Amino acid sequence: MAWARIHDRQRGIDSVRASRYRTPLILLVPQARRFADFFLLARRADPAVQPPLCTSRRGARIAGFAQTAVGIWLVGGVAVLGWSSWWEYGGGAPKPELYGLWEVTEFRMDGRPVPPLLTDPDRWQRLVIEKEGAVSWQRMNGALVTVPAQIDATAHTLTVAAPAGTDPAGMPIADFAYARPEPGILRLDGELDGRPATIDLRATDPAAFPLNGPRFHWVQDHPDQ
Repeated sequence: MAWARIHDRQRGIDSVRASRYRTPLILLVPQARRFADFFLLARRADPAVQPPLCTSRRGARIAGFAQTAVGIWLVGGVAVLGWSSWWEYGGGAPKPELYGLWEVTEFRMDGRPVPPLLTDPDRWQRLVIEKEGAVSWQRMNGALVTVPAQIDATAHTLTVAAPAGTDPAGMPIADFAYARPEPGILRLDGELDGRPATIDLRATDPAAFPLNGPRFHWVQDHPDQ
């Protein structure tokens, strides 16, 4: 359901973007003859004359009130949409049980450690859990794979479904029981593609990222070493 909401929201954004390009064309229709004279027929184009919207003061006041009402309606609608999006998709959305960026410290399949080779198609490098209903893992070559997932905080299980486009889509490709022996440590124990797998992970502190570090200044009294 989370993916459906994201898809519907993206369709709405695409529709708004398309309307931004259609609206100017509609406004230029009354000037189509002047454009044709100037660009196509090499004729003199007379200055544009914009007739008044209203011929009476009463009509002008009514038009002003209508414009104000439409402006308030648009601002209110955008504010409500932004507020709901913040709590549903943005920073105010509820965080999953295993929220965070997890670095794989050990990856075992069939009871044997899997070395971190860049050519290994099965081993994970990182696990990203950011929103409800989906997880992403990073392959050893750096590619990210985002798939539907379900986290059961009561049973302490993580079930990962097959990516869209695979056959059969939606079937579980990973079923793990998870444990957190200490803060910042996560262990997944179960099956991955029908094979026994155990994955040990360590939480990555976002403050360690360079973009989240001290702000850069051209002049520094004590530059970072």
